[in-house]
Amino acid sequence: MSLTPANRRSFHELGYLILDAAVPPDTLDAVLHQVEPLYPGHSFGKGFAQPTRTTNAWKSCPAVHELAVWPTILDALHYIYGRHPRPFQTLNFPVSTEQSVHADTVHFNTLPGGWMCGVWVALEDIHADSGPLVYYPGSNQLPESILEPLNDDHPEGLKGSLKYHWHRSMVRLGRRPDHQDYHKYEVDAARRLDEFGFKPQFGLLKRGQALIWAANLMHGGSARKNPELTRHSQVTHYFFEGVQSFIPVFSRGKRLYWTAPEYIPLARHLAA
Repeated sequence: MSLTPANRRSFHELGYLILDAAVPPDTLDAVLHQVEPLYPGHSFGKGFAQPTRTTNAWKSCPAVHELAVWPTILDALHYIYGRHPRPFQTLNFPVSTEQSVHADTVHFNTLPGGWMCGVWVALEDIHADSGPLVYYPGSNQLPESILEPLNDDHPEGLKGSLKYHWHRSMVRLGRRPDHQDYHKYEVDAARRLDEFGFKPQFGLLKRGQALIWAANLMHGGSARKNPELTRHSQVTHYFFEGVQSFIPVFSRGKRLYWTAPEYIPLARHLAA
């Protein structure tokens, strides 16, 4: 799939893009079978508890690694952002997480701002009753809601490098900057979506399609209407070259919680 300037403009306006990733069925099958033993306490095809996921399976599953660095996806990200993407985390799911709506900027962020994204690849056709990904087009335009505004006493260059308006903070909203009060952030996120009238869309992707979302796009896992249905998928998170990364939910004011990501090597492994 060749992207166009219109695709790029739409992505930056709405915060997402659905891409035909052109991943061969054999590679998708390999991902399914290689990650199956990593899901705790369950056997393939016999039902899964919720939530169930495995993190960074790329380290032991060559097909997961291959999908995380799939050329069609990397090329699309480079075209959209104008910088080389650097994958740093994989998540694999057999079913919906039913995770509350959130933006990834809570968990991962960058200086300068805006250089992080996620890619969700459907490993099977996604059924409407299986708890598909839910996302809110245009919500990426909302101000972020974690960090306090920077003061003039920040290290030289730090304040000027931020491109976002740090509109709210965990502290101002009565939230401690850690995961103990994370549920309060989720309540606030849902309230803001309702306040500004954003409408949900659902990721009813076909097998092999990918949904790319901007870091500040509100998204989550919708409810499983049919618990017998699986929703096999892989998410890969990416930073981009030339940025520093930190965790906003652990940060407070100018005391940013810096990270040193374990980047996924771009050299592909052959799927087993």
